[in-house]
Amino acid sequence: MGSKLCAPLRPFRNRTDSAGVRTRKMRPLKIVLVGDQGIGKTKLVKQHIEKTFCSDPEDDLTELHRSTVEQGRKRVPIVIYDAPAGQIETTTPKNIYSNADVILLCFDVCNKLTLNNIKERWIPELKSADCANNYQFMLVGTKIDDRDRCIDHDSRRGREKKTVTREEGYKVHTEIKSCVYLECSAKTGDGVNKIFEVASLLALNRKKQKESWFIRLDDWNRSL
Repeated sequence: MGSKLCAPLRPFRNRTDSAGVRTRKMRPLKIVLVGDQGIGKTKLVKQHIEKTFCSDPEDDLTELHRSTVEQGRKRVPIVIYDAPAGQIETTTPKNIYSNADVILLCFDVCNKLTLNNIKERWIPELKSADCANNYQFMLVGTKIDDRDRCIDHDSRRGREKKTVTREEGYKVHTEIKSCVYLECSAKTGDGVNKIFEVASLLALNRKKQKESWFIRLDDWNRSL
């Protein structure tokens, strides 16, 4: 569903779900997804919320979704802003990133240009919006279900490799100093929930000692 970029984040009420997991009354965590058009951000969000995959082209509209993620015995409310590239070009970045807890920098592992644009376009935009030092961000590779096919296709065509390996993604993660690097497939669901679990963990523990949490987040990278 479409929504205004700066819609107020209303607190969730205390409740206990069917599994006995309690949801605290708190301001929902705001997670913003950015990246080039067509990399599968919207499909990623829909897989997380609806557990379905839609192959239709993605609309160039800002989407706001509400969900929860489980942390321990509690469900943490989150609001996910899916901000298409085309709209960001005509919107003040600060409006999109305002009050964000975590920003997900997304790219398509089958298109190296989208990874290059993380460094060439999206990181500079975060800096221009004064986000690079104030907000936490993660690097996320999408469409990993298609990686092997793309590698084989490039090889048979004898053309320059456009596919991004896991190691290449991790290298950019270290270069841009993102908090963590994760990969996923919206089509199969592989790694999708982990992305939002880690994002919420980052946000919830932002005020705690960073050293101990970065050690835990490195464990996520080593588990890829």
